[in-house]
Order: sequence, then C-alpha cells, then structure tokens
Amino acid sequence: MCEKKFASVEYINEHYMNDIDLKNLAQIEDYNMNYYTEWFKNNMGVSPIECLQKLRIDKKILDQNNSRNILNKC
Repeated sequence: MCEKKFASVEYINEHYMNDIDLKNLAQIEDYNMNYYTEWFKNNMGVSPIECLQKLRIDKKILDQNNSRNILNKC
C-alpha cells in the first residue's frame, strides 16, 4: 500500500474503489499533471497509477483471504 502522508496519497487510500483522475490528484497537490507524476514517482517510488493498481490488488487479496478464513471457520 501507499504509506506516505501526502494529501493525494490519502485521497488514493480513501477512494481507491472509485475512478480516480490524474488531473484531480495533481490538483490536490497543487501541481500540473506532468510535474505531479514525476513528483509522485520521486517520492513514492512508483507512478500514481501503479500505486493505485497495487492498492487495489492488495485490497482484493485481503478480501479474498478474509472470505476464505470465514469459510474455513464454518
């Protein structure tokens, strides 16, 4: 998951299930889109889209594991 506490990262963590627009993320940090993507990658080590995709995958895996644990207890 994306761990650093930038406003756009918090937004991604809170709204990962919704459509997230790169332009909106850039506006949250008060940057233009091109600079924002570079800034994000320098600070997070991945692009905003990669961060979002990883977060969605991680959450899906957690949900599947939780479902299996519930089924195993039955």
